[in-house]
Amino acid sequence: QDSQPLRLQPARSGVGSPALEHSAPVALLSRPGAAMKMSPLAMMLGAMAAVPAVAVTPTQQVVAMLTEMKAKGEKELSQEKLVFASYSQWADDRSKELALEIQTQTSRIEELMAV
Repeated sequence: QDSQPLRLQPARSGVGSPALEHSAPVALLSRPGAAMKMSPLAMMLGAMAAVPAVAVTPTQQVVAMLTEMKAKGEKELSQEKLVFASYSQWADDRSKELALEIQTQTSRIEELMAV
């Protein structure tokens, strides 16, 4: 009886429904008392095999979100710099136009007052 290899079966939750995919599968041993004979290393290795290797930790998610936010912020900053440069150029040009118009109209007022 002890010479039989241990067979692991996936655990079931509820009334015969499969366990949730997101939770780590739990194995039920097919022989009573066999759990006592499994080494802790074998149990750890079995538990580690159930964890997906590509799992993203919450910290990695935060770092990814911050990286995306930084890239988005830099893109928006460059766009805002272009808009501001355009506005600044327009304001300078308009200021010069208005200064010239004021000077022209002031000269015209002086001519009309002299007559």
